[in-house]
Amino acid sequence: MQTKTKINKIIFIIGILIIVIGVAFSVIPFIMSFNKVQEENNQIDEYLNISIPINSEIDTQEQIIEDNNTNTQINYLMVLEVPKIGLKKGIYDIESKYNSVNYGIEILKDSNMPDKELGNVILASHRGTSNNAYFNKLDNLNNDDIVIIYYQGIKYSYRITNIYDQDKNGSIKILKDMNKTTITLITCKKNTKDKQLVFIGNLVERSNYWWIKNI
Repeated sequence: MQTKTKINKIIFIIGILIIVIGVAFSVIPFIMSFNKVQEENNQIDEYLNISIPINSEIDTQEQIIEDNNTNTQINYLMVLEVPKIGLKKGIYDIESKYNSVNYGIEILKDSNMPDKELGNVILASHRGTSNNAYFNKLDNLNNDDIVIIYYQGIKYSYRITNIYDQDKNGSIKILKDMNKTTITLITCKKNTKDKQLVFIGNLVERSNYWWIKNI
C-alpha cells in the first residue's frame, strides 16, 4: 500500500513538473518578444533624442546607438512611423547587414534620402505572422493616411495618394509624380504569392522635431 502511495506521489510530482516546463516554454518566447520590442522602442527614443538638426553645423550621416545587451552598434539612419497601424520602427543604415527584410524594414539601394528634393524614399518589409513582418497591417492604409519619417532632426510627413498592386517578378514599377517628393512602401499582398502592394505618399510637411535635452 505504501509503495502504491509513493508511486502515486512520484506520478503527481512528474505531472506537475511537466506542466511547469510546458508553461515555461510557452511564456519564455513571449517574454523575449516583449523585451525585443522594449529594446527597439528605447533605441528609437534614443535616436529621436540625439538626432542633429539638418541645418546644424555638425555633419552627421547616421546616429550610432550602443546596444548594451549584445555589445554591437545599432546604426539607425532614420525612423519610420505609420500612426494608423501603430508602427514605429528604426531603419538601419543602408550599408548595414541588418538593412534587410529578413531583419526589419529595408531601405532599398535605389532610394533617396528624405532631404532629397523630388526624391523618393523606398522601403520594403514582410507581411505575415513572423517577428519581422513589420508591414503586416500596411493594407489597412487608405489614400490620405499619413506616413512619417524622422531623419536628422527633421520630421517628414507624407500623405498616401496612390495604392496599387503589381506582379512579383523581381522588379517593381513605381508610379510616382516626378514633380513631388515622395515615399514608397512595398510589401506582399495578402492571401497571394505572386502579388505585391505598393503605397505612394507625397510629402506634405517638414517640421523640426529636434530639441536639446537638459537646457
